[in-house]
Amino acid sequence: MLRQLLLGSLLLAIADWPVGANATAVFPTSLRVERLLEKEAYGIDTQQPQLSWAWTVPSGADRGASVPHSIVSVALAAEQLAETPLWQQTAHAVSSLQYTGPTLPSTTRVHWRVCIQLPAGSDTSCTFASFVTGHMHSSDWTGEWIAGRQLRSPTVVWPGRALRSAMLTVTGLGFYEIELNGKKVGDAVLDPGFSTNYTERILYSTFDVTGALNTTKAASLFARVGAGKYSYAVNPHAVPGKDVFALLAQLKLEFDDEKAPLMLC
Repeated sequence: MLRQLLLGSLLLAIADWPVGANATAVFPTSLRVERLLEKEAYGIDTQQPQLSWAWTVPSGADRGASVPHSIVSVALAAEQLAETPLWQQTAHAVSSLQYTGPTLPSTTRVHWRVCIQLPAGSDTSCTFASFVTGHMHSSDWTGEWIAGRQLRSPTVVWPGRALRSAMLTVTGLGFYEIELNGKKVGDAVLDPGFSTNYTERILYSTFDVTGALNTTKAASLFARVGAGKYSYAVNPHAVPGKDVFALLAQLKLEFDDEKAPLMLC
């Protein structure tokens, strides 16, 4: 998912619970962060993202009962949600909350859940989701732009270290296509989009590539970059294929041994 550098928060209207829904019948569904479902929520770089959800009320449920509250929890690991969440707050008869906890780390998968607050002794009804953060600060961008005619395929090897997560962040001055261990990353064509105004912003994408690397012990990065609209933004008389274009990519690898992550740029 493309995210804008220094993207401002999007305001999300707060939706009310279905009036009079039965607490034991309704359950949270369609969890979203910044209006994005889990499968789309990559590169979230808003410091206090909006968390929202919908309510499912089964047919025939008692609509005369009082509306329960819900508890929203956020953690950096799924197993921490129940006992040691990073942030937790009660949502009083609404289906939207703004995260106001500690600053979330960059390029990290964040887990969250919404649970219906039921009477003591009742089974808890929870729905889980996650999202991947983007670069929270401009200082997160390290390394150097690689000019179009100097693109290379850097490789990193990590013998004996079990991989926990791998996050790839990439942007280009011009269209780009990137491969990891010989396979294309993502399904987009002509990223970062022809509508990009390079005089105002540079868009980037964040990918969770853990699944592509957790059975290997090496990562090899390869990219193709074309001039795209960037050449015309900096030079109205640009000649396609002969003007400046570049790539900036970062691969963050974290391991189960909890040692410092490797950064491949």
